[in-house]
Amino acid sequence: MHLKPLFLLLSIDLGLLALTITIRFFIYPIYCWSKVKIKEKKNHEIEKTIEIKKEELQVSKQHKLILKK
Repeated sequence: MHLKPLFLLLSIDLGLLALTITIRFFIYPIYCWSKVKIKEKKNHEIEKTIEIKKEELQVSKQHKLILKK
């Protein structure tokens, strides 16, 4: 019986298992965390945009009132 091919297959399997565990427990949570941070940032930017548009509407209403006078 040849042991070298068996050891080679075992080392490949262990390497793939280590890679899978690394991705699942280290890389994937970091990826999910960064997606949440990006989503929060986009929501904050949307809120700022809404505030700016509200201010623009108020300013345009004031200009209309001034022009009517």
